Amino acid sequence: MKNYINSPIYLNCSSIGEAYNSIIENFSKYREYVSYPTIITITNTENTQLPQNVDFPFNDYYQVFMSNDTWSYWSTYDNSWYISYSRRIFQTRNGCNLWEKAKEQLVLDCQSRRSIIQTFKNDDDVNDYSPSLLSLQFVIDKGYLNLITCWRSKEGTVAFPINAINMCYLLKKMYIELLPVYPHLVLGSYTEVNGSMHKLLGECKMCLNDNLKLYSLDRVKFFWSIIDIGKETEYDEQYNQK
Repeated sequence: MKNYINSPIYLNCSSIGEAYNSIIENFSKYREYVSYPTIITITNTENTQLPQNVDFPFNDYYQVFMSNDTWSYWSTYDNSWYISYSRRIFQTRNGCNLWEKAKEQLVLDCQSRRSIIQTFKNDDDVNDYSPSLLSLQFVIDKGYLNLITCWRSKEGTVAFPINAINMCYLLKKMYIELLPVYPHLVLGSYTEVNGSMHKLLGECKMCLNDNLKLYSLDRVKFFWSIIDIGKETEYDEQYNQK
């Protein structure tokens, strides 16, 4: 039996770790699949705290993103890191670089509400595919740069913290790039709207473990859209074979 809860859950948290604990607390009320809409705001994106561990059996997969390399990317804003949905966010579509276009909207008008990146690709309709991440919107409000993202669906047990840290990374990246134009700009909050925050189907944690055993670590990384440079074709082939 699947539980779809229509009442949204609103979370206003100082860190990703705090939000994660609240999500897990809501999941713990159900033994089977559960899905509910959520609106989550992370107020401190300057040094947001990730959970040190995530719920078993996801912890082994989560640890790959807790390495020194990950934190090096986080601290240096290294563009070579394939962050969540990066190929959709940084794509050139119809001759426009989506990231640069979104930034230019705020450069031209700090009050613009048109600094938006929509993540669809031209072949999504043909392939009958809808990405989980639908859009990003950067907003300057009262001198703070904030990021709002909209998600079709998200697995909350481990995908949430990984996606959230990468979205905060994007907020920091845009903030750094806008500082020469707005030297008094302050790094603001991250808010995400999820149409379906869910945990994987299973009446117990061992059932979840069985689901994960079907995938290699590289395949899990693909579904989280954390892609190693040089493996783009390999990951695409895996996706086409799913």
